[in-house]
Amino acid sequence: MSFDNLFNISFNKLRTLISRRGLGDSQVYNTLLSLFGVKFKRALEAVLAYNVVKLRVEGTERALWVVKGRRRYYLVIPLHFCSCPDFSINITFRGLKDICYHMLAQFIAEASGRYVVREIPKELVPWFIDNLIPSE
Repeated sequence: MSFDNLFNISFNKLRTLISRRGLGDSQVYNTLLSLFGVKFKRALEAVLAYNVVKLRVEGTERALWVVKGRRRYYLVIPLHFCSCPDFSINITFRGLKDICYHMLAQFIAEASGRYVVREIPKELVPWFIDNLIPSE
């Protein structure tokens, strides 16, 4: 079994656990804390503050996920990408981590249903992408 398959199976189990039991459940809390440590606490803080936003593109099934960080908003592609510096440096370049807290916050928010939904016109999608991904 490939790493990607194992990764997806583990996150599918976590998603099920969170959606069935909720964030207030001690098993959910302890499982996430043991797996992600301080990163989970930061992600949970973002989720509980409703700092995770699903931007639905009007007239389509597409959506952009945005997480408010300490300094700015970051674009998140669930379990694949975040526009934060931690993702670029410690995940992509150095390979020290598997996930940043913004990606974890998006995952927890989606699994628990604790996020804000906003609709945006198709025409604004390029603007959001240009402004949420740092230029070189």
